[in-house]
Amino acid sequence: MKIVIKTENTNFSMPVPMNMAAFAIKKIPESTLERFREKLPKPYDKVICKENLIFVFEECRQELEAFRGLEIVKSEREDGTYVSVVI
Repeated sequence: MKIVIKTENTNFSMPVPMNMAAFAIKKIPESTLERFREKLPKPYDKVICKENLIFVFEECRQELEAFRGLEIVKSEREDGTYVSVVI
């Protein structure tokens, strides 16, 4: 899996082996999740937490491995922010 985040101040690209994805999710700063939650309507903001992200990953892991190379997230904003997650 490869995660790419590009913003005005950040140029982040990180390969993440599938067996380390749960570890990587645990290392996401809480402040990042808080900013993401702010943009979601209530009550959906409560769903975004590390525990749920890890649960979804573990439940989908076998299917994800079958689709290596598939871009599952691609987001671009007008301000130039770019996020991509490739399995």
